[in-house]
Amino acid sequence: MPHNTKNEALPLSVIGADISVSSSPSNDQQALKEAQAFDNDDLEAQSRKANHDRTEELKKVVHWLFKWGVRTAGLALIMVFIVRVAHFILPESCTWLSTDRINDIDRLMFSGALGGLLAKYLGPVMDNGKK
Repeated sequence: MPHNTKNEALPLSVIGADISVSSSPSNDQQALKEAQAFDNDDLEAQSRKANHDRTEELKKVVHWLFKWGVRTAGLALIMVFIVRVAHFILPESCTWLSTDRINDIDRLMFSGALGGLLAKYLGPVMDNGKK
């Protein structure tokens, strides 16, 4: 069988022929950014920035959840206060809470714990608004 060098070169020239230029990795934007960052030794700075961005996003979500929690608790407190005032104004035949429950509401409304919690959170928020 004769040895043909032309046939041996053919399989090597076919490798990668199915990849179009538009989908090659050299045209990929992310690959270009990574190559640029690698060339500039800027990977660590980009990693720190990405980590900072993730941390800030998490802080924003937690702050949003806490704000809505405070609003919900405030709304519930207003409703409890309205019920307490209604029990104070209405005749006893129209009230539905027992004396023990009314005393529990009074302790809740006039304890310093709620005021302390709100002052702890709202104090720094109010100070930031003044700066």
